[in-house]
Amino acid sequence: MLQKVLIYPGLLSLALTGLLPTRVLAQGCAMCKTALSGSEDPLAVGLFWSVMLMMGMPFVLLASVGGWIFYTYRNASRSPHPPAEVLAFDPAQTKKKEDQP
Repeated sequence: MLQKVLIYPGLLSLALTGLLPTRVLAQGCAMCKTALSGSEDPLAVGLFWSVMLMMGMPFVLLASVGGWIFYTYRNASRSPHPPAEVLAFDPAQTKKKEDQP
């Protein structure tokens, strides 16, 4: 029942979005560009930097995660300590609580 509640509205909204012409979907960006291009208006400068921040943030996050992985890998290879030994589980050596005095 829960799947029907979630799937049907999603499919309906996807179908309705596909029916819209593409010019309607891209109209906002064209209007902002023509209204604010080439001016030194503080609104235009703020809009420019907000777009740069939104475009740059995924790259910053990806670079941070990649740097952390590289740093961890590099420090693990330089570590003087050997890796931890993995112990095998032996069920014969385990004791039940009933067997203990």
